[in-house]
Amino acid sequence: MKLLRLLMALQVALCCAISSADARMSFDSYGSGKLRLRDLNRQAVGPAATPPGALITLNGADLTAARARLAATKAGTADTVVAHVGDSIKHGYQNNGANGTRTGTAANAPPAQLAALSQASLGVPGRATSLIGASDESITYLPTYDPRYANGGTPLSLVTTGNAANALGGRPFTTSTAGRFFRFTPADAVDTIDAYWLTDTGASDWDLTFAGTAVGTILGNQAQAARKQTFTFTRGTGAIQATKGAATGSAFISGIDAYDSTIKSVRHLNLGWGGAKAADLASTAFGYSYLNGFKTIGAHVTFIMVGTNDWTAGTTTASFKASVQALIDAARLTGLPVLETQFPSDLSVASQAAQDAIVNATRELGVSNGIPVIEHNARFGSYTQAAANGYTADFVKLHPNTAGYALMADGMNEFMKLLAQP
Repeated sequence: MKLLRLLMALQVALCCAISSADARMSFDSYGSGKLRLRDLNRQAVGPAATPPGALITLNGADLTAARARLAATKAGTADTVVAHVGDSIKHGYQNNGANGTRTGTAANAPPAQLAALSQASLGVPGRATSLIGASDESITYLPTYDPRYANGGTPLSLVTTGNAANALGGRPFTTSTAGRFFRFTPADAVDTIDAYWLTDTGASDWDLTFAGTAVGTILGNQAQAARKQTFTFTRGTGAIQATKGAATGSAFISGIDAYDSTIKSVRHLNLGWGGAKAADLASTAFGYSYLNGFKTIGAHVTFIMVGTNDWTAGTTTASFKASVQALIDAARLTGLPVLETQFPSDLSVASQAAQDAIVNATRELGVSNGIPVIEHNARFGSYTQAAANGYTADFVKLHPNTAGYALMADGMNEFMKLLAQP
């Protein structure tokens, strides 16, 4: 009993010692990375000028492997690959014009904003030098969304219907005409490309070049699958181009991730797919379906945020939870899944009950799987609160603005800082 009272007193002392305004935490267990963090800077939602603190629930998650990987990145021996799975909010969609004009950009999306925080927060570079899938963008708007991408004189097409339309990151790029190309120009020097593409019987090839020099060929005429292949070359700057080869048939590519292998970094891959419900992301109906494509990445940390399109469509909580569980299971094959609760929608779009059901289902999955949950929904409050505080001006009343996306990135960044703790 004396020992028990001593331990209880020590726990109270620990909680009091760390209950400052900067970090109010309560620990249920600690050691070996099994740290349960109930609250980190729990504050009321405020205006964009004074954003509320992050709210993170760890649910007793074992962070050991993810911490070890990030430690290796800090030591300069390995990259940490962070995948971002979700819908248009993960993609960074904005529709803030008075007439509903699209205004979102890749640079303002949560994954890119999180990458920009990496050096200051973690002490290692963050990269978001990838374009994987076109979400639900049009081919003509895509260069506006991401200026690193350029259409040729005759643009590629995007697969919008049929079996291949739910590939990794949403719509894949395709053409049946030799010479048409996918072109992406990273801002920094690179020496490695991870190419993601779709194969099927009778599909054609892509000839891959960097700064005009041949790098390799992406073979399309193989068994139906989502594939990934790594190409290396002399470090430099320039355009990465995949040009449709001379062979007959259509060629399909989701995109590329480009990086400098000599500088170890935290690489963020935005896999947001506008309009996707949880079941779309969890699909394995075809060899190149979204979840099969995701499994080729080998992510060390996967942030999962989906549900807005489920509450607008009336998806049952049972169906939603089954689909998200499939995403969690896939993420666990190579790393740590991290759930995120959803940005609130206006009540004209979905009832509070419908939204609460999906948000609570997400929280329940965090508890049942013993994995972290980033509480975006609790930070923003209602859509009305988010709008009043400067976090959205969305024409369709579903999406944050750039400040709102920055707040989401801040919440994820607080979690990444936990991983960086020794």
